[in-house]
Amino acid sequence: MRIARDLHDVVAHQISVISLNAGVASSASEVRPERAREALTTIRRSSRTVLADIGGLMALLRSDDPDDVRDLRPQVGLAGLDGLVRQFREAGLDVDLDDDLERPALSPASDHVAYLVVLEGLTNAHKHGADGSARVRLPAEDDALRLVVVNQTAAQPGSVSDAGGHGLRGLRERVVAVRGDVQAGTADGAFRLEVRIPLDGGAR
Repeated sequence: MRIARDLHDVVAHQISVISLNAGVASSASEVRPERAREALTTIRRSSRTVLADIGGLMALLRSDDPDDVRDLRPQVGLAGLDGLVRQFREAGLDVDLDDDLERPALSPASDHVAYLVVLEGLTNAHKHGADGSARVRLPAEDDALRLVVVNQTAAQPGSVSDAGGHGLRGLRERVVAVRGDVQAGTADGAFRLEVRIPLDGGAR
């Protein structure tokens, strides 16, 4: 299960970025060559990142030392949120970010999970959104941090709180591990991912 979650975290997003930018480069190569060059630069950067991440996972899997418990994937937290949003914007997703700079600090485990929530929400918006945009909100509560990602969708209305792809299932497992909860569903033409992480949510 951990291998599956890590593989999704480090690979799925970058492959999605590569695929979408390949489409941009193909359609813009003649009419907007500068836009095509930007897309190719993003593809090159994402390719290097995903190759390095896969190499790290393979090194861990091939280790002959049964006590080798290295985690070769950087545990990025919300401090990397601006960089994540910038990467999606460069890939063509219009991201409206409302981040409360006064929000309280999370534990390292919860901080990493919070980052993954935004990553999963924006990846889904980029792949399945109807208008190429997404809204990200991080409202702080007295005892928890809420993370909300909303995007327009062509999907049929209905809750997907107990369904979804591998990304949502893996995300739910990670959020539960820090004593949080996940709500995800489609209503009024918009898909909404909402996660609540308690401020004292140590890893379970």
